[in-house]
Amino acid sequence: MTKASQIEHLLDAVADVTRHGDRENFDISLARTLQELVKAPSVSIYRKAISCGEAGIYPVIRLWSGFDNEVEEVPGLEGEFHAEGLDEAIQKCVEHGTPIECPDQQGQPIRYLWPMRGVDQEVVGALDVQGMTLAAADLRLIQGFLR
Repeated sequence: MTKASQIEHLLDAVADVTRHGDRENFDISLARTLQELVKAPSVSIYRKAISCGEAGIYPVIRLWSGFDNEVEEVPGLEGEFHAEGLDEAIQKCVEHGTPIECPDQQGQPIRYLWPMRGVDQEVVGALDVQGMTLAAADLRLIQGFLR
């Protein structure tokens, strides 16, 4: 490998790390913003990824607000990929690219999942909002953020 190709390879690797960091920062900012705006008890973002040649889905961030409205942030688990054992609703949302509403015992939706799409419209992950029935205005707000 020539010195020029080594430098080019190094620059490509740095660009990859930067792009990953920017995407993760965006996901974290989106989750925090939605948590604050819609006041849902839980907001999580999951991303598709490839590790050792195997595709999987992993959490980027999970925000939980407790009874005292204190928000607990659980960062994503780097390197922990979930193909098996991942919530069936999340897998379905990502695989089929369709929003999902999960009802409570009275039939009211208390969990909402939306596919997250990249610039090429390919599904790259899922947004998971749960713990309450969202108002129509909140649903429109979230859908607007995801466009």
